[in-house]
Amino acid sequence: MTRLVGLRPMLQTTDVAAAVAFYVDVLGFTCTDRIGDTGANVVKDDVRLMFTLHHTHDDGEEHDHEHPSEPVFTGSLYFNVDDVDALAIDLGGKVPLEFGPTTQDHGMRELAILDPSGALRGGPESELTIAGPLCFSGDVLAEAVPLPAAQAGDWLLIRDVGAYTLSMWSRHCSRTLPRVLGYRSDDSFAILREAESGADVVAFWSAPSES
Repeated sequence: MTRLVGLRPMLQTTDVAAAVAFYVDVLGFTCTDRIGDTGANVVKDDVRLMFTLHHTHDDGEEHDHEHPSEPVFTGSLYFNVDDVDALAIDLGGKVPLEFGPTTQDHGMRELAILDPSGALRGGPESELTIAGPLCFSGDVLAEAVPLPAAQAGDWLLIRDVGAYTLSMWSRHCSRTLPRVLGYRSDDSFAILREAESGADVVAFWSAPSES
């Protein structure tokens, strides 16, 4: 039987150069080779990773398969190290820690970070008002919240918003209902409701009123 001699995950990214820079400059990997702007290999001690540029076949030609519009990753990369606390010190000031170092219920001492594809926004904070897109004063979520400067494309996570989030949704200004995802205990997601389209909004406002 053929013997397995190693595992090298191949990770898709929209920016190979940024991914390599993060793993080299922050995590201490070495880039062993590059394939133009479309691929690269990095290594540190006994760990090897490969990056490849995500593509979607948006060239207009017909293909026998499809790719999602964004890179998709369903798990996490779990690196075993000899000293988690020493690693936290090494990473200090380079990248925010999602959690840890902490000893989990199963006995493992862990910490977690995000790479450039999911990094938390950093930088100097100022007091910001978080508001929605509707043109009335009730569409304000919070005021004077200390946050770093936001940029177009950023995601704002608001935890534990309660059961009324969707049922109290306002179609004022013909806003469409967003896609609703459910989070399962096995770290997977299920689509509970697809996002509305413009046609759905027209149908909503065109429905005959009940007398």
